[in-house]
Amino acid sequence: MRKSSTFTQEGAEKLVLSSLLIRDIECYQAYENQKSYDLIAVSKDGKKIAKIEVKSRQNNHARKISNSNFMLKKPPSPDFYVSVFIKSFNKNQKVSHNELDVEILVLPKKIVHSNAHVGQKGSYFYPNKLKDIDQYLNNFELITDFLAE
Repeated sequence: MRKSSTFTQEGAEKLVLSSLLIRDIECYQAYENQKSYDLIAVSKDGKKIAKIEVKSRQNNHARKISNSNFMLKKPPSPDFYVSVFIKSFNKNQKVSHNELDVEILVLPKKIVHSNAHVGQKGSYFYPNKLKDIDQYLNNFELITDFLAE
């Protein structure tokens, strides 16, 4: 049976939402018809918001964000792209559901937009090409700091 990408995407959004909530960051899912972002995080004083686009990918070799997910977005564009990479393979072998691991990258908009690569089928952002990728791994503090500015 084929996995539903809708379940995967919904699960990724809920994972990021809960990751923010347990860090005491007020956060809500955007309405379904909101095409530019999936989540809205709110500052402690309620005066600033962070718009967050969540992307999920199943395999390590699919670690990219395509142009349909950025650059062509109509305003308001997201402030952050949070990519949930589901590690469903290990050394080219599919892992069981109990062994699945996830990697979450919290990427500010300026990083994604300024590091886009143009290919035959459009523009892509490849997070693994970042020299300092580890600083974005599970770094929800970037969103906290943004909201505190």
